[in-house]
Amino acid sequence: MIINPGIPERKYYSKSYIQTIKKEEKSKYIKCKICNIITPKNLNVTHCYYCNVCVINHDHHCTCFGKCVGKNNCCTFYTALVTIPLYMVMGFITLVAYAIYVDEVQTQLRRQARNKH
Repeated sequence: MIINPGIPERKYYSKSYIQTIKKEEKSKYIKCKICNIITPKNLNVTHCYYCNVCVINHDHHCTCFGKCVGKNNCCTFYTALVTIPLYMVMGFITLVAYAIYVDEVQTQLRRQARNKH
């Protein structure tokens, strides 16, 4: 999950960007009180208190991955949520199959050793 979760572009932090906004258009923008970013309301930006950044379409902060889940990495997060348990099940099945195989080989070796004596 090394994908940027949807942190807004740097231009939203600059004072020159803030000055270009006309007074009548200010109602279309929202300002984060914590990081002083000004973004259009349609971006649906929410501040994450764990990462201390604003994230577009913030879903939640994942403590397992230590990163926010937002616009850019939501699909990756849910794919990981499905594939990690599948790999765990496949690993467990492989382990059980290997244990059964080893047991059968040991049983055959014991039988061969008994037949020689």
